[in-house]
Amino acid sequence: MVGASGNDGGIFLDGPQPLKLPGNDGLVNTSDDTTVETVTMPGKDQQLNTTDDQVITLSDFTREIMIRDITGENGQLRSIVVTITYKNGATSRTYTLTTYISAYS
Repeated sequence: MVGASGNDGGIFLDGPQPLKLPGNDGLVNTSDDTTVETVTMPGKDQQLNTTDDQVITLSDFTREIMIRDITGENGQLRSIVVTITYKNGATSRTYTLTTYISAYS
């Protein structure tokens, strides 16, 4: 199965990775990713871009990108699955996005 072994020559790192900003290649989950992503939230004044804004580092988030051949489609159809996992207190939450790409689209 394409991508399942980590030895397929693909550029995406296998397994869940820290939610980092892309490096020079412009793609996330590759070996040249840079720092962990952040999000800026408004402070007490409820307005962004003021002195009381809060910058939150997304260090409890991971992202996994899996690209796999669809069985029986002779390499003509692949699934792309992106899974985001994060902690919400003591609980872990997971969001999964799935799409397909065809050699004919």
